[in-house]
Amino acid sequence: MGGTTSGLSPHAFIMEERMKTARALLLETDLQVAEVARRVGYARASAFSVAFRSIVGTTPSDFRVEALQSDVT
Repeated sequence: MGGTTSGLSPHAFIMEERMKTARALLLETDLQVAEVARRVGYARASAFSVAFRSIVGTTPSDFRVEALQSDVT
């Protein structure tokens, strides 16, 4: 079974796409993290937070706060 054209495995590609959508929702809306989690396919916010941190390097809440702070300064 081959990989995607991005060089990622199908699972990794799907995870990247989900996190890309999650980052956009965190930056462009005031949705709670639990709602962002649901919108990108997670039943539990805790599972979403673990996955987000493993890919993005920070928690969803910290990502939002850091992004807002960098926009202000």
